[in-house]
Amino acid sequence: MTWSDYTSKIRAIINEFGRRGLIIGEVPLKSRLVKNKGEIFTKAPHITFQDNAIFEFSEEISIVSNHVHVDAYKYQYQRVGGYYFRYEKEPTEDVIWKPPEHLHVLLKAPHFNSPFVTLEQVFRLIEVNFYQETRRKGIVGVKLEITI
Repeated sequence: MTWSDYTSKIRAIINEFGRRGLIIGEVPLKSRLVKNKGEIFTKAPHITFQDNAIFEFSEEISIVSNHVHVDAYKYQYQRVGGYYFRYEKEPTEDVIWKPPEHLHVLLKAPHFNSPFVTLEQVFRLIEVNFYQETRRKGIVGVKLEITI
């Protein structure tokens, strides 16, 4: 897969969710490639969902022999009320405190161990949990009070 193929695939994923009415407005998607390393990411105001929740992401990619390897990623979804989650893959020296692939929910720590995820998987998770009427009852609109 070439860099152009990969960035086209990412754009197609985002466009699919836009056509289904989940994403509104312009998608500020940027990319850059230097030799066999590239980055694809959103810039502020990031991606806006139909209820004004925002999504930002970045992926650092290596392409070797037409094989795409995701070296690092960040996928963050934030609701208007402040609730957020963020999947990250990043280098780490303490795999117990901060596994390479981890999840944040509401706070920068702890770093919950998570499987490798893709942009498409995260979009589908968001759709099912926040935008499918039958599943969002009891989740969307619930107020949380947290003291740590």
